[in-house]
Amino acid sequence: MNHGPALITVTGQQRLRADIERLRERLRDVIRQKADAAAETANAWHDNAGYEVAQAEEHALLQRIADLEGMLHRSTLVDIDPNIADDHVRLGSRVEVIFDDGEVLTVTIRGIGEVDLEAGVISASSPLGAALLNAHAGEHRTLAVQGAVAGFTVVRIVGREG
Repeated sequence: MNHGPALITVTGQQRLRADIERLRERLRDVIRQKADAAAETANAWHDNAGYEVAQAEEHALLQRIADLEGMLHRSTLVDIDPNIADDHVRLGSRVEVIFDDGEVLTVTIRGIGEVDLEAGVISASSPLGAALLNAHAGEHRTLAVQGAVAGFTVVRIVGREG
């Protein structure tokens, strides 16, 4: 796991803030549901399934909000300039790699809050993203995840996405 500062772009920052706001709105709804459930049973919350479900969701939402706010607080804002030469992998780079077993993968390196695995967008703080940062085309690197080690070569840096 990468223990350096998490990189984030303006887009990632906006997405995390929007997620936090969406969760806060849901939290307000859950708090109202919890109050309604308590009122329905004359505040007998100890035998009230609706109250207990709402309370559990409230705790989960509070934890997720705290996690996302912590990510924002610990992150380093990075500007992606698509005009910078693609001589090495950076945030925003689209990279084609070939693993030693022959598997070819093309990924885009982005900051936290921007991951979309289906679209091939990975975080710079993910194991593969961290292994790719600052690599040059033709460079061989290794990746260690949960005790397994995989080698790969950067085939080419396809471009940068801003």
